[in-house]
Amino acid sequence: MDSSINIKPAKSKGDKWELRLIQNVWVIMSVVLSFLFVIGLVAFLWEKDKFAFDSPIDSDSWGLFGEYIGGILGTIITFFSVYLLIKTLRFQIKSNDEINSNNKRNTEIYVLQQFHDTFTTLVSLYQNSIEAFKIDDEQKGKKFFHEQVKKLQSGFNSSAENYEKQVRQTIDSFNSFYTQFREYAAVYFRLLYRVFQLIDSSEISECKKAEYAKIVRCQLSEDEMFLLRYNAMTTNGKKMQIYINRYNLLKHFPIMSLLEFTIWRKKISEIEKNYIDSFFVDIRKRMMSALLSQSDTDKKFKQEMEDKKYCVKIEISKDNTSAKLEIIKNKKVNAVTDTLSLVLDKFTEKEILELIDAFIQEVYIFSNFSVYASVLEMKIEKDINKAVGQKQDTFWVTIKNKGNYPLILSQRQLDTPRQS
Repeated sequence: MDSSINIKPAKSKGDKWELRLIQNVWVIMSVVLSFLFVIGLVAFLWEKDKFAFDSPIDSDSWGLFGEYIGGILGTIITFFSVYLLIKTLRFQIKSNDEINSNNKRNTEIYVLQQFHDTFTTLVSLYQNSIEAFKIDDEQKGKKFFHEQVKKLQSGFNSSAENYEKQVRQTIDSFNSFYTQFREYAAVYFRLLYRVFQLIDSSEISECKKAEYAKIVRCQLSEDEMFLLRYNAMTTNGKKMQIYINRYNLLKHFPIMSLLEFTIWRKKISEIEKNYIDSFFVDIRKRMMSALLSQSDTDKKFKQEMEDKKYCVKIEISKDNTSAKLEIIKNKKVNAVTDTLSLVLDKFTEKEILELIDAFIQEVYIFSNFSVYASVLEMKIEKDINKAVGQKQDTFWVTIKNKGNYPLILSQRQLDTPRQS
């Protein structure tokens, strides 16, 4: 990063004209005063005997001429002096402001340069720590992460009756990985934490902090985000939670890759998993837009699949304290053509209901590490409404903050508060 920035104070055309005027004012004053003096002298001597040197001095006449000089020319001289003083003070103030501004900018550049050097060093160490993970020449670095995540996903089985208990079991599974590779994992997670601690505690602007955070975030693979999420749920990684939330580090992590979603993931292919992930990403974005919006019309959303087999409805309360997600299944439709419909048809009724329940709990509670609200602070209800005559099933889940506080999906809501 080049810190040799040439700072040139900008001047307006008016400032340049005034500066030239001040520089030439003495010349202008000399010309004006000389002209007025000559005019006054000529007028005074017009009817006098100009070269009668032996005549007595007319003190009254010369006294009048002196009053003319003191009254007219003296006033003009005083005016120009005051004008010059005001202009000089004005330009001195401007000059001081420009010097202070330049000094501040140079200080910011120096601080940014110092930060950048440290940041670059830490990121380099972080990248090197990835390469330290190795089982053999075929399984090292990011490929090592990929294989270990696959191993955790394939080996995870849960018989827990609710999502919260499943989350606890996933932490146990992660701890088995951490214990096995603790020598390298501890260094890796500490370096990643140190990078974001440096960004967050630095004196650079908030805009620059976001830029540098994105530089690191874009380097995180899905497997790293997977491990980062579960490490932050442990005692060792708890301090990282604030940075994950503040800089949205898990923004691009696919929710279906979580261990908690194993029972649904095992029933579908990788491509079908991507469809479900995209579906949930879209729902989350629409919920976020509704929570940030002040318009009542934005609080509700409805979308029907192309084959009309399934319909999705979202509803956020006006005060943002509750949210409802519905998936409506039309049993009259037999010709299923939409890919998402085909995927949902692979799940039982109970599995569909549990899927959207897990999604709601994940995005509103566990993806934020219960920082904004815990399970105990939320009231969650779910059910299946069957319209027998219409051959229609409605799977719905509602979540409400018991204390009537607004639901929080991400730090962005706190940075962009709604105006009442």
